[in-house]
Amino acid sequence: DQRIAWTAVYYPQPFGFQSEWNVGRGPALNEAQTAIEERAVQGGYAQIMYQVKNHFGTWFPFMRYNYYQGGYKWERNAPWSQISDWELGTEWQIKPSAELTAMMTWADRTNTTARSSVDSLSYGQFEGILARFQFQFSY
Repeated sequence: DQRIAWTAVYYPQPFGFQSEWNVGRGPALNEAQTAIEERAVQGGYAQIMYQVKNHFGTWFPFMRYNYYQGGYKWERNAPWSQISDWELGTEWQIKPSAELTAMMTWADRTNTTARSSVDSLSYGQFEGILARFQFQFSY
């Protein structure tokens, strides 16, 4: 792998922004899906958020865009993948030791599970919607 990456963060006061991006070259399955070659990769995310404090705690509503184009080297055959996701959610810091995050993701990405059909290429694109919830407790 040969990559360069950068990060930018502006903490919410009350508006905030953060982004990470990388570009470079890495292993990926070729177009014919017959060999793993060195190919260009690029991707990252950009997120905007807002801070709201009230008697229920601190809220951070956010919107994020994720993008990636390149090989998934941690998957078998390093399939070529394209990701273009939108996420909308909020983090609720109930108290300093407890927080709840809820978010929806509208995904357009490559299925990295190979198909076993004869005369067809594997790793097609799919679209979907995902709901996520996470509760975190610190002690």
